Amino acid sequence: MSEPIPIACTLTRAGLGHRVMAWRKLLSSGLVDRRRVPGGVRLTARPGAEAALMELVELERECCAWIRVESAGERSVTLTSERAAGEAVLAQLFLRLPSVPPVFALMGVVLAAPALVCVVACALPVAVVAGLAARALAVAPGALLTAAVAALVAGAACVWMWRRNAAAKRVVPAEVAVKGER
Repeated sequence: MSEPIPIACTLTRAGLGHRVMAWRKLLSSGLVDRRRVPGGVRLTARPGAEAALMELVELERECCAWIRVESAGERSVTLTSERAAGEAVLAQLFLRLPSVPPVFALMGVVLAAPALVCVVACALPVAVVAGLAARALAVAPGALLTAAVAALVAGAACVWMWRRNAAAKRVVPAEVAVKGER
């Protein structure tokens, strides 16, 4: 009985960083649907993203021999592993990378101003409530509104910083090795 292929990538650290950025760009475009399947993940490209998805999958095939690749047509590919540790790595790589719903994608380009979404979804309702409260309490509306918006912005900044730090501290399982640079 042969030994299983080690869960390892042959890319250098720099190469791995570039590859992760390429996947992040594609997955955050909102043009690739991701779904967990037994043993791994299924990636399905929307029209316009098929070539980019297949190109990245072929690059993965070259550097990560432990990943089984099954193509289902031109738009869908399933990446699986024989081992539970490999399945966990695939989930970490492809299901945890950021994704943006299509509503926030504009012609394949992710909106660069998520703060605009926050303003529309959060700040405007808070401003309306603050204005109504100022009227009811007979307080200068400007002061109450300013305090409410400042609290909202501070809270959003804290959440953003917390999520960014949490993402930076994610630990890759010990079974995953990067050959080359260490």
